[in-house]
Amino acid sequence: MRKLSFLIITISLLILSSCKTGITQNNIQSDIPYIVAERYFLKNNVSDISEPKITTQKEFDELFGAAAVMGKNGMPTKIDFAKEFVIAVSNPTTDYSTELIPVSLRRNNDGEIVFTYKFIKGEKQSYFITPCLLIIVKNDITGKVILNEIL
Repeated sequence: MRKLSFLIITISLLILSSCKTGITQNNIQSDIPYIVAERYFLKNNVSDISEPKITTQKEFDELFGAAAVMGKNGMPTKIDFAKEFVIAVSNPTTDYSTELIPVSLRRNNDGEIVFTYKFIKGEKQSYFITPCLLIIVKNDITGKVILNEIL
C-alpha cells in the first residue's frame, strides 16, 4: 500500500511538473491576437520600411496601396487606426516567388512585442514582386516591435 501511494504521488508530481508555465524559449510569453491584412501592396517609391509599427492612416498611406479585386472577399482588410495599429514586414524586390507567413506574435520578458514570421523562397518568375506582410493589432497592446524571421 505504501509503495502504491508513493508511486501515485511520484507520477502526479511528474505530470504537474511537465505542465506548460506560459513561458517558452527565449523568454517569450503568451500569444497576442492579430489579424492578417489582405489586399495591400508596398508602393513602388518605397524602398524600405524603417519602422515596422505603423500607428496612423497617413503613415500607412505613404507606404502602402490598396489592391481590391473582383468577387467575394476582394476588398482590402479594413484598418481602424483609432483602435488598431499595423505591424509591417517587407523583403526586397525579387523575381522569385516569395511568401511571408505569420508564425506568432508574443510579448517577451522585456515588454517587447516579438513578431515571428516565416520566409519561403520559391521558384524563379518572369516578373518582379515586393513581398510584404501586414498584421493588425489592437492599440491596447503596447511596446517596441521586434521582427524575428525564420527560414
